[in-house]
Amino acid sequence: MKFLKEGQEFIVNPWVGLPSGFCPWAWDDIYKSLVGFAADGNFGEWYEDKNIIIACCTDGTRPVYFKIEKLVD
Repeated sequence: MKFLKEGQEFIVNPWVGLPSGFCPWAWDDIYKSLVGFAADGNFGEWYEDKNIIIACCTDGTRPVYFKIEKLVD
């Protein structure tokens, strides 16, 4: 079963929940990173840009990586 396609973009608020069309298993895997990031968690020691992080789905046979960017004014 394929939920996501390369290049898809989602604008989400992790406090609201799973966005339409998003793989629920991947959401479960990246949710902790999303909430920490949304709550102004600092991942700066691992990333050059403080408004971008990378998270991944733990499916070992079909791994998916997510580039997560904060929308800032």
